[in-house]
This record gives sequence, C-alpha cells and structure tokens, in this order.
Amino acid sequence: MSGRTVITRRADPYELVVERTFAASPERLWRCWTTPEVARWWGPRGWSTAVHELDVRVGGRWRYSIAPDDGGEAPVQCVAVYRRVEEPTVLAFDDGIADDTGELPADGTLPITVTIDGRDGGTHLAITTRYVDAAHLATAATSGMDTGLAEALDKLGDHVER
Repeated sequence: MSGRTVITRRADPYELVVERTFAASPERLWRCWTTPEVARWWGPRGWSTAVHELDVRVGGRWRYSIAPDDGGEAPVQCVAVYRRVEEPTVLAFDDGIADDTGELPADGTLPITVTIDGRDGGTHLAITTRYVDAAHLATAATSGMDTGLAEALDKLGDHVER
C-alpha cells in the first residue's frame, strides 16, 4: 500500500507539493503530526528534531529545532503557528526560522498545508508549501527543502509501517 514520495512544483499558484501514500490510518498519521511523536521522523535523513512546544490549535505554536546528527552545524530553531486544525484531515500553519527571541520574523514564513486523506485501505498525505513567486519556488530545490520534505515523508513511512 505504501508508495514512493513524489515531489511536484506547480507554477500557478507557486506551490511545492510533497506527497506519499501510507499503509496507516488517517488517525495514525494525525498523531504523528500532532504529538511529540513528530520528533521521531520530522526533518531530512541524518538530522534529528527536538520538540520544545506543541500546542495544536488555531493560533497555537509548534516550536522545534532540527540539527544534523553529526553535530557539524548548530541546531536551527523553527516555529510554526497553526492557522487551521481539522482533525484528522487538515493542518495548516505558517512555518519559519525563529529570530533570536524565538519568534517568527514577519516576512520570513512559508504557509504550509498538510492534508491527510484516507483511501483504498491506506492514507494519502500531501504537504503543500505556497511561495509568493517563481523565484521563491525555485529556492525549494536550491535550499534542499523539497528533498528534505521528501526524506521526512520517507522517515515517516519507516516509522508507521514497521
């Protein structure tokens, strides 16, 4: 039932979509996104995640850090603020790298929507990131965001399908 992770770039609107089908229920995938369990799979391969705050409600925050397992770089401090929470099908949040005070800069966030859709005995999950224009969408590849999200979904698959 599980599939490979697929990356799609859309030109209108400017979106990066990373998706995969899992041999797991929508409720199971929801828990993976909305509990500290997210630290077990979030981030690219070779990186670990620490969850510092997880308040899954509209206006709530997910504060986390990611760091390479080899210790070669300092942890990156991130914050996501939830805009939409519809259990167990939709999470939408503005995500970005936190400033020195632990807050999101006004112009440095990306709107992300996670959809979880039960179908054919499994669950299709899509992460859609919206960009303001084509130049910003192109940064998804150069920054490694697209492959990092794909690797995160691969790790999620390993986590829920073992």
